[in-house]
Formats: sequence, C-alpha cells, structure tokens
Amino acid sequence: MNSAVRIRAAAALAFLLVLGPRALSTGIAHADPGTARRLVVLGSSTALGAGASTPDSAWVKRFEVALTALNPDHQLVNLATLGSTGYHLRPTGTSPPAGRPSPDTAHNITAALALDPDAIVISLSGDDVASGFASWEQIASFDSLLDRADAARVPVWVATPQPRDLAPAARDSLAAMRDYTFAKFGSKALDFWTSLATASGSIDPAYGSGDGVNPNDAGHRLLFDRVLAAGIVVASPPPGTDTTRHIVVLGSSTAAGIGPSHPDSAWVNRYRAAVQQIFPGHQVTNLAVGGFTTYHVQPTGFVAPAGRPSPDPTHNITTALGLAPDLLIINLPSNDAANGYTLAEQFENYERVVALAELAEVPVWVTTTQPRDLSAAARESLMVVRDWTLTRFGTRAIDFWSTVANPDGTIDSGYSAGDGIHLNDGAHQLLFERVMAESLVTAPVVGVPTPRAPAGPALHLLSVGPNPARGRVRFEFVLDRPESVELLLYDVRGRLRDSTGFGRLPVGRHAQWLAVDGLPSGIYFALVRTSHGSTARRVALVR
Repeated sequence: MNSAVRIRAAAALAFLLVLGPRALSTGIAHADPGTARRLVVLGSSTALGAGASTPDSAWVKRFEVALTALNPDHQLVNLATLGSTGYHLRPTGTSPPAGRPSPDTAHNITAALALDPDAIVISLSGDDVASGFASWEQIASFDSLLDRADAARVPVWVATPQPRDLAPAARDSLAAMRDYTFAKFGSKALDFWTSLATASGSIDPAYGSGDGVNPNDAGHRLLFDRVLAAGIVVASPPPGTDTTRHIVVLGSSTAAGIGPSHPDSAWVNRYRAAVQQIFPGHQVTNLAVGGFTTYHVQPTGFVAPAGRPSPDPTHNITTALGLAPDLLIINLPSNDAANGYTLAEQFENYERVVALAELAEVPVWVTTTQPRDLSAAARESLMVVRDWTLTRFGTRAIDFWSTVANPDGTIDSGYSAGDGIHLNDGAHQLLFERVMAESLVTAPVVGVPTPRAPAGPALHLLSVGPNPARGRVRFEFVLDRPESVELLLYDVRGRLRDSTGFGRLPVGRHAQWLAVDGLPSGIYFALVRTSHGSTARRVALVR
C-alpha cells in the first residue's frame, strides 16, 4: 500500500464524522462528533469475518472498534451472511427469476433500512460471479438496493468485488464488476481489489487465507485501511468545537516509531493522521527519541544522580511545555528497567514531570510499560510499574501491555519486531487503537484523572497498613469473584523481599497479613496479585 493510503488509513473516526442526522446519498451534511451514529454493513463472507484468524482481525470488527473509540454510543450493525449475493440483499417482496435465491428478509436492504441507519456499506465479495450470475443481474441487484436507500435518504458505500481463485472467465467477470463499481459509485466505491489481486485476478498469496476465497489477517487489515481511507468528505466541525488542539508526545523508541515496517505504521504517526483527518488544525508533535528513560525527560536544570543520564533539553518536559500543548502523552516502555533503575527512581521521575505539567495546567496521559525480553527481575519491575501506572493515573493511563505481552512479561511473538525490544506493525495498530479510545481529540482535557475500573474479574485493594508499619503489614481487599491471591513486597531497587500466597479465596472482603519483621527500615512497594493483575501501594517500614 502506498504512503498516501497508509497516512489516510489511520483516520479511524472520519467515516462517522461525515454523517449528518440524515445525509443524502449524493451529499453529506455536517455532523456533531458527539451525536450517536449507526452504520449497517450488508455483505457476504468477508464482511462476516471469514478468513481472519480471530474475529477481532476482521475488517468490520476493526472498523467497529474505530467508531466506538470516538463515541461508545456509536453503533455498527453487521448483517453480512455467508454466501450472500445481490439477490439475497434485494428488498423484501422482490420475486427472483427462476433458479435465483429469494431475498433474505433478516439480512437484506429492507432489514438494514429498518434499523434507521446513518449510512450503509455493501461488501459482496464475489458469490454472484461464483454462482454464475450475469453482470446485468448483479447491476440490477445494486440498482434495487440503491433505489430503496435513496428513497430513505441513506448514503451507501459499495465495495468492489474481491479477487478469487475461479476459472479465467469468472475472474474476468469479477474484474468487469470491479470496473462497474468504480464507474457507478465514484467516490463512494471502496477498492477491495488492488494489492489483494494478482494480475490474473486470483488472490495474492500474501493476502489469501488459503481457501482461494477469503483474505487473511493482512488482507482484512488492508480492507479496513481502505474503508477508512475512502476519500469521504469530512464535515466541518460544528461551532464551538476546539479545532486547534496541540498534543505533544514524550517517549522513547516505540513512540519514535522503531519496530514497524514503515513509519506510517507507527502508532504516533497513525494517531497524527487520524487527528488531522478529523480536525486539520490539530497538531501532534513527537519529541520521542530512541533509548530515552525517565531521566531524559526531566526538566532542564535537573541534576541527575551519579551514573544517570542528564535531561535532554530539546526533548524533555521543559521543551514540551514550551510548545504550549493542550495535553501530553508520555510513552516510556522499558528502558528504565533495562538499565536497572529502581522503582523509586522511576516513580519519582514520573511524579516530577507530571507535577510540572499540572502547574502549567496541562493534563497528562501516561502509557504503561511494555513487555520486553529481559531478565526475570527486570520483567517483574516492568510489571510493577505497569500496575502502578494504571493505579496512579487511572482514566489517564493507557494500556500498552495487554495482548502484546506473554504472562512472563516477554513480548508475544505475534507482536514482536524480532529484536525482543520493539513491537511490529500489528502491535502498533493495537497501541494506536488504544490511544484513539481515549478520545483525546474530542474529550475535555480539564480536571484530574479518576480511578480506572478494572476489566474482567476485579481486585479492589482498600488499604495497606499501618503505614509506616512495624513487624507486619495488613492488606485489605475485595474480590469480585474467587481468585488465588499472592502478597508481595519489593524494595526501591525492585528486588522481591518477601511474598506469601493464600490460595483461592472466595468472593468478598478479605484482610491478610504479611510478616516484615526481618526487613530493614525503608520504603517498599506492596502488591496484591491475582491471575488477572495486581495493584501496588507504597509503604514505609520501621524497626
């Protein structure tokens, strides 16, 4: 895919922003991004997700994630079914010719319009041709669909057929319908052919799932990008919308774009493209530099301890605030742990940077650490900082760990760039989606973060005390469902100093004690851990 397509492909919000309260199929009304929208997909196997390794990899599902990232009230309804043809989508009551299927009344244009959609996407991959239907029959089906949509004042986008391993004559028919789709629907035609097809019209092996019919994950990713980059005109923002928001990113190699196969695939560049597709006046300034640690982003004038790097005066918090940003994103994945910096150092460095931003009334979002193929002790440190970040920054913490990490803190091979440090294109797509889910381009950027509600089985740590503690520490917590629980205590250098397990505990409130009488006085970090995560608190021990 060329660079222009990749840049536009990240615009995960553009499709919904163009849709007015009821847009004409020949024109798009201005839209309020905060208004809930409904998009309906009609189609066959590819739109249903066939060929993708997981449901989340299918292009329609990816598109649904993009829409709900802007507004959780946005909806995507997928009416696609296996084997659907144009006849299946025709209006209810249509009488097909002999030997042709009747409309599927639960998955056709009538059912779609009954949902009162703001737009419809039609994706028929090639079952008409595979079934031997003539081109004029397919065109007649599309005309019947468009007539009903036009009457209801609902805009429709139509995907070209896709390449398929059929007989040469059938592949020629697919190519003819591809050309018809471009000519008939113009800017509302979605290109589901280019790159996926060989010169002969069969599926390129790099994009085929192996059945000669459906695309694989890479193919679905390409279709997802094409839908987002379809050239749909973006409506002007409604009056009163902040159209000049400036976002600054501080970070290291992941934010700098190391790992992906192309700069356009890096999460920050995808994010910039998406932001500017919605609001061209928005800016995303990336100050990230490979190898950076929390020390590099400290304020100019800060004197680092011996053996620690000094702040970089051109890429640190001082420079970031000098750009008068509306908000900051900090993405420092793992270099502190790799360099052996203590937990206390990392926490204090984060607190110093965030405090300066708060003084300047600039809100800060902080990503968690990321997995990395380090020693067991260093990976444990990454996980402690991950949990601290989620707890400390609450709704302004962004999860860059889940899915890309193995349980032991190494990088999942499906998301690794191959060096044990950096993440590949697929991982950067996940990170991009998670940043988009924060809705930073439209959400208010004032106030303070609130605690983040845990996903899945929840652990609620109520207290760790007394603080300071002498002899033993009491952990009080609540479980939403039965869990095996472990208590752990780390010193400021990230070393595990004590731990104890309590096996599987029932739902409800619990209080457990950890003996610490053999430990020296100092600052420690106490964790309560279950199979679904952990929560950390700082505690002082005295003798």
